[in-house]
Amino acid sequence: MNILITVSSRWWNATSYYAISLAEALKDTENKVYVAGDPGFPSPLQAKKFGLETIEIRFSSYNPLLLLKDLFKLYLFVKERHIDIIHTHCPQDHLISALVAKKMKISLLRTLSDVRPPKDNFINRWLHFKKTDFHITSSDSNLTRYNSTWPDFGPQCAVIPGGVRGEKVHTIEKKRELLEKFKIPSGTKIVGIIARLAPVKDHATFIMAASLVLESVPDVHFLICGSEAEITRNDLKALAENVNLNSNIVFSDHYEPVNEIMSILDVGVISSKGSEVISRVAMEYLAIGVPVVATDVNVLPEIIKNGRNGYIVSAENSFEMSEAIIKILKDQSIKEKFSKNNLSDFKNKFEMKIVAKSVLNIYHNLIES
Repeated sequence: MNILITVSSRWWNATSYYAISLAEALKDTENKVYVAGDPGFPSPLQAKKFGLETIEIRFSSYNPLLLLKDLFKLYLFVKERHIDIIHTHCPQDHLISALVAKKMKISLLRTLSDVRPPKDNFINRWLHFKKTDFHITSSDSNLTRYNSTWPDFGPQCAVIPGGVRGEKVHTIEKKRELLEKFKIPSGTKIVGIIARLAPVKDHATFIMAASLVLESVPDVHFLICGSEAEITRNDLKALAENVNLNSNIVFSDHYEPVNEIMSILDVGVISSKGSEVISRVAMEYLAIGVPVVATDVNVLPEIIKNGRNGYIVSAENSFEMSEAIIKILKDQSIKEKFSKNNLSDFKNKFEMKIVAKSVLNIYHNLIES
């Protein structure tokens, strides 16, 4: 089977990661996989690193002449490489892919990972209902959003969560060098949040929860790791100082490989008040075996099962968050149970090879129907 994955996101976000990691996993099967994306955007650049053949298409251009030119370019690519199915991941590449798929009389599939419900207009209905053969949503919550706009949306749709490659994110021993780098004493409990510094990730609630945890568990340090976005590191340091947390909190820029920094955590926290339609970090915590405290936002309660591999708390509720963190820190048996269940759940559901197998089954059904 010859497969074309298209993704036009200008950011290396969860949608881009889903698309490219799926393409990489499919490449390990007996199928030929190609990737299409905008010139200079992260997705085709990452695809090339994985040895995938790519084509640059200006899906996001507002110039109609350029769009027509690249529409023809994509058509020739699909024709010359005998593409059997096109799998799109973003609104920008959906329309052009649909036009090419119709012309070539091949199947079109769309993965939906938008946090917003669809716009209910004629063109959007035509695109989703008439020109797309099947849809995948990354979460039950996302399917609910689409069904709230289009109650008849469900039949040609399946929920397939994202995944991560287990061999890239695996359980390792705590890195002593990292503890030394962050000046954290060996044997100290560590609670961390790994996310870009943005309001939607709600580091403020995490910091407030940390101050409450410290009152009950004095031998604990907190780690905030992520690149600056709408919020600066100094903004968060000032907030931590206001709640007398400075001596027990450490800040780090984005860190790779992520498994190394996750390895030093006793509890991983996802404090988001929005986004998280896929949540790569939640699946990475599972792959590492780190117990998780996460908010009740979008896909998070579907990945983190409350009381099984972590705790789900209300968004923007520092008290609930602190209580959940304290439970894990104070009870080694809970921590061990969550860690064991995380590893099991990852292996059975969130390993990218499992995700790729489910998607391949859909491809085969579409082509054979």
